[in-house]
Amino acid sequence: METEKLIDVIVKNGFSSDALSVIVFNGKKGTPDNFPTIKQTDLKWNGELNGIVVNEFLNKDFDLLISYYVQDNALLLATTFHSKASLKVGFAAIDERFNDLIIKCEPSDHAVFIQEVFKYLKILNKI
Repeated sequence: METEKLIDVIVKNGFSSDALSVIVFNGKKGTPDNFPTIKQTDLKWNGELNGIVVNEFLNKDFDLLISYYVQDNALLLATTFHSKASLKVGFAAIDERFNDLIIKCEPSDHAVFIQEVFKYLKILNKI
């Protein structure tokens, strides 16, 4: 699964897996959830986020939010927007107003994405 590959690359770059909080978006019915999952039904008609998993996630303070998605999805954008993360990182394909740091690479290339994130975290003296 893509999530495990991404986590593996992050851990190999020095982060403890215990320090990570992961939620995934599940747009398909019947897909098994190995991680806490947000679903389209967590977004109300008025743009308010409603759901146990998404609200628990949004109530946490984070040093870094990695928005690892490229689809233009209202739920994902709202989750990124409302996150309390000090620094938000995402792909160039997403509206740049949602993230503080924009990485331009293919989503399938986890290693390049994380390498770029770590490079800029060091430049910004975040690690």
